[in-house]
Amino acid sequence: MQEQLKQEIKQLQKELNRKDKALAETAALLVLKKSGCHLGFRRGQLTSVKERQQIIALITEAQLAGARQAKACELLGLSAKTLQRWMSADEMKDKRIDALKQPVNKLTKLERQRIIRLVNSAEYGHLPPSKIVPTLLDKGIWLASESSFYRVMKAHNLLVHREKAKPTRNVKRPKSLTATKPNEIYTWDITYLPTRIKGQFLYLYLVMDVYSRKVVGWQSNERRNIISDATRIRYCPIF
Repeated sequence: MQEQLKQEIKQLQKELNRKDKALAETAALLVLKKSGCHLGFRRGQLTSVKERQQIIALITEAQLAGARQAKACELLGLSAKTLQRWMSADEMKDKRIDALKQPVNKLTKLERQRIIRLVNSAEYGHLPPSKIVPTLLDKGIWLASESSFYRVMKAHNLLVHREKAKPTRNVKRPKSLTATKPNEIYTWDITYLPTRIKGQFLYLYLVMDVYSRKVVGWQSNERRNIISDATRIRYCPIF
C-alpha cells in the first residue's frame, strides 16, 4: 500500500513538471510571437547579418524561458538547420563582395557625443587632440585615437578657435639669405660636450661664418638657457 502511494506521488510530480514545462514554453512562445519577428522565410531569401543576430537573440531568450528550439524556429518560420548554420562564426559574416561593411572600431554615436563634450569642456577646450589623448591616457582613460578626435572635430567644425585656446597665427617663412663674401652673414649653433661625470654635459655655443664655414667665435657653459649670452661672444673677422 505504501509503495503504491509512492508511485502515485511520483507520477503526479512528473505530470506536474510536464505541465509546468508546457506552461513555460507557451508563455515563452507567446512573448516571442509578440516580438513581431515572423519573417516567413522562403528558399533563397537574403537575410542581413543584423537580422540574423536579432533572430538568434530572440530564439535564445525563448529557450532560456522554457521554449524548445524547434518550436521557436517553427513560430518564426525558420528551420532548425538554418538557425544552426547562422549561429556558426563563419556564417555571421556578410560574404557579399559589394556589401557596405562598417569598420570594427567605428565610433558609436554616444562616443562621438562624448568627444564633442570633452573638446568643448573647460579642462580640455584649449588643448589640441595631440595633447588631449595623452592626457587622458595618463589618467587611464581611452576614448578614441588622435585621428578619430580630428575626424569628429572636423565633422562638427571644431577645428577652429575654441574656448581659451589661442587662435592660429600665420607664420611667415624665414627670409632666405645668401652670403657672397666673408663676414657678411653669421649663424650659430649649440652642441653637447661630454664631461668626466656621466650624464653631465657642457654646452658649446658656436658662431660660424656662412660664406667660409669657419668658426669666428665660441663659448662653453654648464647652462643651456643663456642663449642671450651668445650675442656677446667675441669673434675675429675673417678677411
